[in-house]
Amino acid sequence: MSRRAVIFILWLLLPFRCFAQVDSTRLAELDKRLDKYFQILEPENVDVKSRECDLLIDSAKDSLLRQHIALKIYDHYLMSPVMGDEAVAIHLTDTWFAPGLIDMGGDDVLLEAKIFADFNRQSLLGMKAPPAKLETPDGEVVEIGGPLPCAFLLRHGLRQVQAGDGHAAFQA
Repeated sequence: MSRRAVIFILWLLLPFRCFAQVDSTRLAELDKRLDKYFQILEPENVDVKSRECDLLIDSAKDSLLRQHIALKIYDHYLMSPVMGDEAVAIHLTDTWFAPGLIDMGGDDVLLEAKIFADFNRQSLLGMKAPPAKLETPDGEVVEIGGPLPCAFLLRHGLRQVQAGDGHAAFQA
């Protein structure tokens, strides 16, 4: 982690280390700082964002503060306009919420997060596509996916073509 990131985390959390109770005005101030933190992390890849968020959550020693930070991060990345950032929300579910390290606020909320993670895990950027069998217009069955990353758009009038790696592909 860079020195700049450590300094920013200290700036972010230092005002909250001095108080036993965290009130709503302090949490509103923290939320503003977290929004700035998200802006700083925006150009980074998902792995960096996940590590930085883990570090930020782990640095909060008060359980209510830790929960607030984790849920704020989860909500941000769950609804992020940046394609692929939902991987951070899935990472938080797998690392913090599902194992019970942080309470999401109820079993129904945790169940919803687990369903979201399970449903979206294989469709994340860079993940391997699950195997699928497709039928060409002339009736030939072609299996795609599995060990190769795969992405395609289904359109009317697909025709089978040979991909550069020797596997079957489809082209409009």
